[in-house]
Amino acid sequence: MKNLKICALALSAGFILCSASGCVTGKKTNGTAAGSSVASTVEASSEAASSETTRTPSESENATAAKSEKASEPAASGDSVKLSAERQEYANGFLTAFARQYISHFDASTAGVDQYVDFAHIYFVINGYRSISIKTKGELSFEVFSFDDANSIVAKYFGIMLKEDDCKKLPAPPTAHGDQPAGPYFEEGNFWYEAAGGEGYNILAVVDSCKNNGDGTHTLQFSVYMVESDDYSKDEGFKKYLKLTPSEAKKDKTLKKTATGTAKVDVGESGDYVMKYYRSNNV
Repeated sequence: MKNLKICALALSAGFILCSASGCVTGKKTNGTAAGSSVASTVEASSEAASSETTRTPSESENATAAKSEKASEPAASGDSVKLSAERQEYANGFLTAFARQYISHFDASTAGVDQYVDFAHIYFVINGYRSISIKTKGELSFEVFSFDDANSIVAKYFGIMLKEDDCKKLPAPPTAHGDQPAGPYFEEGNFWYEAAGGEGYNILAVVDSCKNNGDGTHTLQFSVYMVESDDYSKDEGFKKYLKLTPSEAKKDKTLKKTATGTAKVDVGESGDYVMKYYRSNNV
């Protein structure tokens, strides 16, 4: 099977070793941003992010299909939330965005700019490089994407906005090979990563259960599967897998369970998730 290979970018390690560097603002609490101006910016960026995912139905079609269901979820504290078919698909798609990056640990309370930008970078890679351009500096080639494009994805999945003044503190991209990280670098309003080859992602997350914590957050228990089928690379095939319930996933012979995990998400008034905590462990 095809597995992603991102040379020189230890993304999972970046999410495990949570940086304390500050480059974020406007964190959401119970679905509401800390300031009204930030809240409107996050909302606008979330809408923009939905257009970045034409190759991943869960990021556009699924979110739209679930709108009518989001407001009707059970709200009692401690209750198990029964997911409708639309909500199951939405939740699967949201967590799949993390599972496909092989992230093992993320905690919003300690996360730094590197983690958020790393997520946006690999997100763009997964979705076909549509927001990435290739530029050369000296003897190195880089994958480059804009601060605004990165913020659209960071706002959509994490509910915060990066601050450009803080991001300017990142180093400028190098011009020669050496013992240096692949990125992120920052220059002229863009993030830079040394270019690396990669293949398709054949990873899927399926939410096994959902609990209302009573504080505006839900706790999701999930399983991660490797999809052993070429059908996964096709839009309709991928969408079919995202619709799976836990029992259907267990019976599907094209799936191989590779990990289990827990995620805690803020749930906004619209029902959209914002990631607060994520951990998965291999089985």
